[in-house]
Amino acid sequence: MEKVSLLERRRKAFIDSVFHYLKSKSKSPSCIRIIEDAEYQIDLDKQVLNSALLNLYENKVCKGLMKMSDEQIISAYAALYTRDGNITKEGKDFFGYITELIAERLHQKALANEKD
Repeated sequence: MEKVSLLERRRKAFIDSVFHYLKSKSKSPSCIRIIEDAEYQIDLDKQVLNSALLNLYENKVCKGLMKMSDEQIISAYAALYTRDGNITKEGKDFFGYITELIAERLHQKALANEKD
């Protein structure tokens, strides 16, 4: 139970660092991603980002594809922000990766809806 708690804290710390960065740079928490010529607007808030990190990154990629342990995921998060809560270069790159995962998920849903 303690490991899950630490994982949740690391995820929350990364989310806080992302929104602190966006606010400090006066950047919007919305972005456009293009998947197979389809444009998707990603409007982020802390809940959406938390859900994406948990479901798309941790469960699908880390645990599903890469068979990572909670400790490995915790270590991965540690590289994304500094001790004082600032996002690192790796964290900025990772944020772009997460928004791509969200757009890919939206694209998959759109394709599934077209088939129905």
